[in-house]
Parts: sequence; C-alpha cells; structure tokens
Amino acid sequence: MNASPAIVLIVEGVRLVSQLGEIRAARRLGEGVAGLLGEWRLRREEWWDRLVALEASGVRVGLVEVARRLVLSDVELDLVLVVLAPHVDPELLSALVDREGEFYFRGITVDLLLGLLFHTSEDRLVARQDLFGGSPLFRMHLLELVPL
Repeated sequence: MNASPAIVLIVEGVRLVSQLGEIRAARRLGEGVAGLLGEWRLRREEWWDRLVALEASGVRVGLVEVARRLVLSDVELDLVLVVLAPHVDPELLSALVDREGEFYFRGITVDLLLGLLFHTSEDRLVARQDLFGGSPLFRMHLLELVPL
C-alpha cells in the first residue's frame, strides 16, 4: 500500500522534529547551536514550501488547511509537529526527550518545545508570550496546558 504524497511529507516534517534532539544534545555539551538551529529552520521552511506546493497542485493537505484557517505562526506549526511526532513514530520521542535521570515522561511541555526551538532565553520568552498571548491552538482548545 502506497502512502499519499501528503502523508509522506507530513511524516518527513515530523522527522525533522527529531533533529531538534541532536541540537539539544549539542547545546548540553556546550557546543554552539545558533547555526544548527538556523539550518534546521531553513530545512523546515523548505519542507513547508513543498507541502504548500503539493496542496496548490490539487492534493488536499489538512495540515496546510488548518494552518491557514488558524493563521498559525512558525512556532505554532512547530508545536503541532512536536505534538504529532510521537504519534507518527514513537521512537522520535526519545530523540526529543532526555530521559536520563527521569523516572517517567509527563508529556511535551511548552518549556521543552521552546528549549528545542530557541537558543536564547530572550527568544524563548518572546515565543512564550506569543503563544500565551492569544494562540489559536490554545484559544480553540486544540491544545491545552495542564499542570505537571
């Protein structure tokens, strides 16, 4: 059975998320990651452009439709990809989460996401304010914040 081109591209996007785990590991080793994050963002933008082009060719791509209707920012789209990751491939979760010293995993947190996507605390703070300042993902209850 062949997967649709849209599914193949969405899986590719989710796999991009797993590369954030490598960037996080480099950061923990004290290596500079600004360039790595910049390269990752370029790959993510190229992936998104291919997904949008696929939809423009007449293939229905639900993720593009949702992103357009909700006017999702790049950070919100990345959040959706991170949340989808363990559902597409459960092993991808281990690439995102350092389980060393943890007894169990409580879920994908905003701090985890922002720590993966942004190198500086200032960038993380701006992104956090954008998310909580009216993100349609939270406003429409597509995602919810739960206390840990």
